Amino acid sequence: MRLLAFVPLVLLCGGCALAPGQRVDERELLNQPRTEAGTVPKGLTLIPITPELLIRQAKAQQQRPPPMTDPLASEAKNYEYRIAPYDVLSVIVWDHPELTIPAGEFRSAEAVGHPVTPAGKMFYPHVGDIHVAGRTLSEVRAMLTERLAQVVEKPQLDVKVAAFRGYRVHVTGEVVAPSAVAISDVPLRALDAIALA
Repeated sequence: MRLLAFVPLVLLCGGCALAPGQRVDERELLNQPRTEAGTVPKGLTLIPITPELLIRQAKAQQQRPPPMTDPLASEAKNYEYRIAPYDVLSVIVWDHPELTIPAGEFRSAEAVGHPVTPAGKMFYPHVGDIHVAGRTLSEVRAMLTERLAQVVEKPQLDVKVAAFRGYRVHVTGEVVAPSAVAISDVPLRALDAIALA
């Protein structure tokens, strides 16, 4: 019984080897009338697939164009945030707690910081109003150190931005969450702002 089931299977498999059609005839692909062997229809170039052709194609794929340079790369590398109106600054004077308002456990640095007025000024004790808008943190630190030196001996202080409120970009249109994105001390690119939205 097994032999009878095996014989038709052998005949079916053998038919594949004996039947014609095991090679592709390019003339049939083009619906061209059969021509003499070795002739190619007009307008068609046949390229034989050889190892040399495959090597040439692999080399051509490996030759990628040079990467495009970012025109803003140098600016991003040397980027330094400049204080803007409505920002909130945090100033810490070491060894002088009376000049540093502690944020504490229940108050954020933003809530107890020094806001920059719309005119670009900030008030600080023993210094008064100073113009900080458009300046970097290191410039403000140097200015405060110089003015506090008249009241405090060799002051050491640190200036940080507690809240970035001054510079914003608005992302609208075909995004999931249209919003305003604050520009901070980390360089913000257009693609970053779109990704955040």
